[in-house]
Amino acid sequence: MSKRKIYFRADAGADIGYGHFIRSLALADMLRENFNCVFTTLSPTSYQLQEMNKVCEYIPLVGLKNQFENFLSLLNGDEIVVLDNYYYDTSFQKQIKEKGCKLICIDDIHTRHFYCDVIFCPDPCHPADYSAEPFTEIYCGMEWAFLRKPFINNVRLRNSDTIDKVVMALGGADPYGLTDRVLGVLTDKPLEVSVIAGDTVVVDPVYQKRVKVYRRVSAEEIVRLFNEADLGIFSASTICNEALACKLPVAAGYYVDNQYEYYNYLKDEHIIYPLGYLRDNSLEMNMDRIFTSREKVIIPDFDYKNQVTKILEIFERL
Repeated sequence: MSKRKIYFRADAGADIGYGHFIRSLALADMLRENFNCVFTTLSPTSYQLQEMNKVCEYIPLVGLKNQFENFLSLLNGDEIVVLDNYYYDTSFQKQIKEKGCKLICIDDIHTRHFYCDVIFCPDPCHPADYSAEPFTEIYCGMEWAFLRKPFINNVRLRNSDTIDKVVMALGGADPYGLTDRVLGVLTDKPLEVSVIAGDTVVVDPVYQKRVKVYRRVSAEEIVRLFNEADLGIFSASTICNEALACKLPVAAGYYVDNQYEYYNYLKDEHIIYPLGYLRDNSLEMNMDRIFTSREKVIIPDFDYKNQVTKILEIFERL
């Protein structure tokens, strides 16, 4: 008996970052033994190709203008479709449903009406926050983050009351040059600093001599960096979930609107050292406070292995 097909639709790039792509590919990896998973994306980079080839077949979509029509032309009507980004509006969702497909949306800003079978929101919100059809199932909360296997399977051994080693990542693109601003604070301290950076992230040569910069890193390599560090510094995005799953204490802030709600939850629950709005003048002061404060963060303890079983059950019911 042939496996049912799932089409995953997510993009990455300098303007939107890599979070949508990474978490959708992680979901495909969870499901690939039970389903025929196919990833579709616009103009994949060599890094994306490398990561997709580890998981499933991929189909590059050619042409930004015709991307929606090109994707719809792939569908026969008996597939499951997973959409992950903010520009898949209600009309596009209806077109997929009218084909006969089952539709899943991954979303964390709940700003439009949804016409799909399932919504997964990896942020702490409530189903009532969504405008959706009566038949739509909604699953909200950090436990619904889709993490790659190395993060789910990790066992952290390092336990330190001091901060000697720091790992940081401020987006796959870092369009506002936040990496250099944070390094300006960190390199004045006696720390060992590792930077996880996308290909387009520019690190000032002054700092490159004093820190280790890692690009195109695998999930296994990121886990190693997390396990060796005493603190992670991130934006409130997918990488926060990955670090928290590895029990790494986290300092985080936000710099775009879709990170704001998640950031505030993490701050209010004392899960992170709060860095606030990363683009304003308080960043340096908030960074320094981490190293003088004796407060402890509360790292949530989710059973992500059990969540994989629940996710598989949801897809098998469709």
